[in-house]
Amino acid sequence: MRSRSECERSISGNEKFCAVNSRYVLKLLQLSAQEILVFVHKQNKKIRIPSIQPLFLQCFEISTRQNAKLLGLYFDQKLTWTPLIKILKAKCTQALGVIKYLSHHSKGCNRKILLQLYKSLIRSRLDYGAPIYDTTSKSTLKLLDPIQSHALRVALVAFRTSPGLSLRAEAAEPSSALQKTHSNLKSHV
Repeated sequence: MRSRSECERSISGNEKFCAVNSRYVLKLLQLSAQEILVFVHKQNKKIRIPSIQPLFLQCFEISTRQNAKLLGLYFDQKLTWTPLIKILKAKCTQALGVIKYLSHHSKGCNRKILLQLYKSLIRSRLDYGAPIYDTTSKSTLKLLDPIQSHALRVALVAFRTSPGLSLRAEAAEPSSALQKTHSNLKSHV
């Protein structure tokens, strides 16, 4: 067990590090009383990120984690959102199986029901957290576009060669860029 002065020195050491090294932006996310997630953003990619001194709260060490799940969103240390996008893609692919099963002509589901299933099973997942993970790279976000196009193709019982824009027009769905803008505006109001 550490003394109170040692605990205070470790906290002030991290504060001094942040003040001296202004090229690093350190943010803390408290997961519980014993765990935190440290976000490190560096402006220059050539600079190596130093190890962060251990943090103490009332002389007990607080453990740090590399990633965490909070409110259904997966945060990683560098906020790249890649793990979240991959998990989201897998969940939407699973939900797409339900729509595929019900779209078979022997099940009797029509377009209206299939589009409602698409909106409730897939689009709701894509919209949840969109303002947050919209900051990721465009190449990572493009992983979600085929899922949305494929789901619309199955719900509308269209050919595989049907372009995504015409599918969205037929289903009265906005484009992915317009949809993200709309959800961002909704979250700020």
